[in-house]
Amino acid sequence: MSGSSCEDKLKDLNLSNDELKRFSDAFKNEEFRKLFVEYAEELNDPKNRELYEQEIRAVEEQRGSDVTFIHPKPGHVLKTTINSKNKCFINIATNEHVEKPSYNKMTETNGKQGVQWSLPHCLAGPHEDVDHESKPCTTYDVIFSPDTYRMAETNAKFMKMVEDSALDSVENNFHCKLDRNNIKKLKMKFKGVPKATIIRKKKENQQQETKNDTENELKQER
Repeated sequence: MSGSSCEDKLKDLNLSNDELKRFSDAFKNEEFRKLFVEYAEELNDPKNRELYEQEIRAVEEQRGSDVTFIHPKPGHVLKTTINSKNKCFINIATNEHVEKPSYNKMTETNGKQGVQWSLPHCLAGPHEDVDHESKPCTTYDVIFSPDTYRMAETNAKFMKMVEDSALDSVENNFHCKLDRNNIKKLKMKFKGVPKATIIRKKKENQQQETKNDTENELKQER
């Protein structure tokens, strides 16, 4: 991890100018960069990550909240543009903590019997990234139940419904416009590095709040 790339990532955080300057100056120090990389590697170790998550759960429990870590499991990636100018990637991922799909029988306007599906999912992002040409791009993670994804893998129509649901979620929650006429499904399973996010649920009234330990917004929808 180079000093310049570390400084670039700092711009994504909600820091004051003074805090940003102090961090930027610190990353110019080789010893600080070395310690920072070692710290990041420690967090990536499964054992250390589990310990970290246990500590977070304990702290949140003292505050009256239950937390669930959402680790996105790669599925596939959609590539398009956002607001007619910037390249955008949508990660379709899964996690066992997301609710399973459900459906209700309904009667259509022509009198035929049909089914209306509900596809619960979590939305995380936006993440600033770069493409293969090192040009800036934006990524979003839309996380479904593994059951939803398994059904989609065996049914093209259901997969289209899952992908449309992901696109709708990004547009509706981030007030943007995706180019749906030029969407490309990539061979890669995930764009960027999967990042865990926290769902916090207040014990008093069971109303869900969201907290993201990677400085990204998480929204859970149905």
